[in-house]
Amino acid sequence: MAGKMRPHYFLHISFPHLLVVMITYVCRGIGGILRNDEGAWVGVFSELIGIRSNMFAELLGIKEGLIFCLDMGLSRLEVETDCLEATKLIAKEDVSTHQLGILILDVRGLMKLFESLAIKHIFREANQCANGLARMGS
Repeated sequence: MAGKMRPHYFLHISFPHLLVVMITYVCRGIGGILRNDEGAWVGVFSELIGIRSNMFAELLGIKEGLIFCLDMGLSRLEVETDCLEATKLIAKEDVSTHQLGILILDVRGLMKLFESLAIKHIFREANQCANGLARMGS
């Protein structure tokens, strides 16, 4: 297949958002769906992560999704998440004083292992399948 580009894959990452008043830590799961460029499911993952903050769950979901894709031997990836803040933190230059800085740096390190990778924000309504997998993990 000389000259032909490999398929582009999409990874949808999510965790269940719960409406909680005055509580910032709840039991959570993470999950994601891997689709090819034609929209067909290639793989899924779901995992219980216990009592964590919302942002920790979002960033860990992205990290575990990247590891999942690397294990499958993928090199071109587009990650879609419904957490705009996570995409901003990953792109932010200095996270040395952020409480989740180590996790953010882990994600950045994994991103460098791909030939092509983009992380983009999508609306929650477009991420319902991944949300369901995350609920299964919790």
